[in-house]
Amino acid sequence: MDQFTKRTMAYAGAGLGALWIVKELTRQKRSFSFKGKTVLITGGARGLGLVTARHLAKAGANLAICSRDIKALEKARNELLQVGGRVLAIPCDVTNRVQVESLISTVASHFGRLDVLINNAGIIEVGPMQEMRFEDYDEAMNTHFWGASLRHHRCPSPFAAPVPSTHHQYRFFRG
Repeated sequence: MDQFTKRTMAYAGAGLGALWIVKELTRQKRSFSFKGKTVLITGGARGLGLVTARHLAKAGANLAICSRDIKALEKARNELLQVGGRVLAIPCDVTNRVQVESLISTVASHFGRLDVLINNAGIIEVGPMQEMRFEDYDEAMNTHFWGASLRHHRCPSPFAAPVPSTHHQYRFFRG
């Protein structure tokens, strides 16, 4: 191999190495750790909310889950405790302003902060349209719209009590 080819290969290797380093640094900057973060999941007793809670428990998050179904809530709490999560399970109807304010206050005082809110609570009514009542639609709309959009304004801002560190990471997710 001549000198030019050796030099070209060395530059190519150095370039690929630099590219890998930049890619790795970018990946690390984009990653987000839930370890030690307090996460409130509405509708966290079953379905997608419980699946999310399982993953967050394994990631080291402090979990607060709520549901209207007290039996499902207790079952979910016990399951998450077995995974090793720190779990606070609170009965709550997200359409009830007083219950939501109490939920948020309880979570914030129990864990000292609230970092992430996952609005997952929902209602699915199934049946022939002619048998559906206005109240069925009204209940679903109150849960899906007001439960998700209005109530988060009562949450303490993560910027009000930042985690002591050299930098802060906040992510906002839309479902």
